[in-house]
Amino acid sequence: MLERAIGVIYRPETERQSHNLYVDICARFDVAVYLDETTALAPRSHRGRGAAG
Repeated sequence: MLERAIGVIYRPETERQSHNLYVDICARFDVAVYLDETTALAPRSHRGRGAAG
């Protein structure tokens, strides 16, 4: 499976070779979570802005 490197500079001409690497997910991670469908978060209220909690 391909994994995209984080924090790389986007260069279309070398994107595939330099920013993606093959990884064995089972060997690299203890747990993998796959979400088939997601939704956007709703904005939080501005009440109490700056206060903890």
